[in-house]
Amino acid sequence: MAIDGVNLRVFGVDPSLWLNCEDLAGRFAVKVNSKTGKPINEVRKALYKGLRFEIKPYPDGTTGMTIRGSLHKYFNNGNHNCNQFTFNDLVDVVHDLETRFAVCPASTLIENMEIGVNVNVPFEVKKILTSLISYSDKTFEVINARKPLLGRLCPSFDFDIKLYDKALQAATDVPVQKFQEVSNLLRFEVATNRMRWLRSCNIKTLADLTVREKVSPLLNLMATVLDKMIFVDIDADVSLLSDSDHALYGLLRDRDKWRRFDKRKRYKMRHRLPVLLEKCKAFNYAGMLQTLLTDTWTALFEEAERERLLHQLSDCEKTNEATEGWTIAQLECDSAIVPSQEKEQREIDKNLSETETSKTCRCCGKDISEQKRGSRFCSKKYKGLAAKKCRNSESNNRRNKKRVVMKAKEANRFLIINYMFNGVLYSDILHSSEINPCREWLDMVVSVESIPRIADGKKFKLLVYSEAREYLQKLVDFNEVTPLNSI
Repeated sequence: MAIDGVNLRVFGVDPSLWLNCEDLAGRFAVKVNSKTGKPINEVRKALYKGLRFEIKPYPDGTTGMTIRGSLHKYFNNGNHNCNQFTFNDLVDVVHDLETRFAVCPASTLIENMEIGVNVNVPFEVKKILTSLISYSDKTFEVINARKPLLGRLCPSFDFDIKLYDKALQAATDVPVQKFQEVSNLLRFEVATNRMRWLRSCNIKTLADLTVREKVSPLLNLMATVLDKMIFVDIDADVSLLSDSDHALYGLLRDRDKWRRFDKRKRYKMRHRLPVLLEKCKAFNYAGMLQTLLTDTWTALFEEAERERLLHQLSDCEKTNEATEGWTIAQLECDSAIVPSQEKEQREIDKNLSETETSKTCRCCGKDISEQKRGSRFCSKKYKGLAAKKCRNSESNNRRNKKRVVMKAKEANRFLIINYMFNGVLYSDILHSSEINPCREWLDMVVSVESIPRIADGKKFKLLVYSEAREYLQKLVDFNEVTPLNSI
């Protein structure tokens, strides 16, 4: 099915409901130190049918609750995800989570999820994997160095692309002999790192996954990703090529070359590649996968469409039975519109049309209905030079936050970090370049303060709770992008 792995943030559920739930009772445990036997943290975790339920207490007295794992495996009682997972199956899983664990789909946020399908190919999967070169300017690498034929992975900022042999992957869960259809089964998957990639589909909560009109368009996003992927058939007959074309073929088979191409060069090579592959009678893997992706995706929704049509027919039959004894007589009706009512109705229609088309600036609140669709701020073209203030007010806020992080990094500051663990307040002094905390430790942070340098004597603003955690997270991201020795 389209949706497999998910990371859900659950709201509105009392933790005691999970702790006392019949299916989860006795499954919750905390992580302990193997030497001392003491708990490392207070996070309680339970595994049930391929899903991991977590209850995490915060220092401010609140509790965070999450669900992570494969909805497809949950449907198969946690055994495997080798078969097809239809849209109806997905809806049944969501309803089961609501009934069994009191999860409210409308208030359960999706932090990230995996979108993918299992595709049957007419040859060995390894042929596709070895012919896979790159996605845009990023190359595909092996998922597991010990199992190079397992699959390929291409990580990016908003999402990760994975293609792998389902038979090899499923062998770790269940014996492959039980599933003859697993043979030559390719898994094409896009795992989101940022939900903004799904903004066009308006998918935010678990309830959105039960709406066919929101889930079905995910096919277009996957097709767009597949369209930017480069395949070069390794079994092509290069003897049909001239010396110059043979040299170009070897160049385009090199993954590192695609990574080094600039945007203009990559665009040129993408258009030369199909002509070159046609000369040497190479197999069109990209075209084949586009067709299989569309056919498989459509089949996953056919059952839901059939049930919807049958339900409509059933409703029509009930309506016909209810109205079978009715007698319809012809009636005459005289109507007139009073002038005052007609004028009042015109004013109402005018107000409604203005309300539907009106847009206001996010900063100053002025009407910007005359600007193009998608405008959020005043435009210089319509509002004059003063419109720049509206756009700058928001961008300056983001810039100032980044500037604070940059200053701490460039000034080589030391930070005093206070955090709460088991009710005891601790303090650590770390250099700005050493900040690389895990999520559990970051949630325990109470405040952050910088040690002022003797040279400037300037004091750093004390940041507490959410501000402190946001500052540290931005510093972590900056450390990953810009090492200390590069400044």
